[in-house]
Amino acid sequence: GCDDLVRKPFQEAEIFDRIAKYLGVRYKYEERAVGELSVSRLEASDVVVLSSEMKAELHRAAVLGSIKRIRQLAEAIEAEHGELARKLLWVADEYDFEAIISATRPEAEGT
Repeated sequence: GCDDLVRKPFQEAEIFDRIAKYLGVRYKYEERAVGELSVSRLEASDVVVLSSEMKAELHRAAVLGSIKRIRQLAEAIEAEHGELARKLLWVADEYDFEAIISATRPEAEGT
């Protein structure tokens, strides 16, 4: 449960913020702010810096659609590979599992 108050007149965004806060919901929006567009698409060349085991783990997480696991893996590499970690988080937020699957496919390593 939750205990909160939103006074009238309320803004739609305030209601959505409270739902997200108490239910852990993340919203997928059609348009992105200009600052968020600076993250480029995840490519196979981005993941060559990762170990085979890490690539396999990312691949498995994407195949399973596990945003939680993708986030954990991104956090694990953030110190050494910050830009890649940001891309992975962005891709996870976009539910673009296919981008991770494509980038971590064993045959993608040669590209």
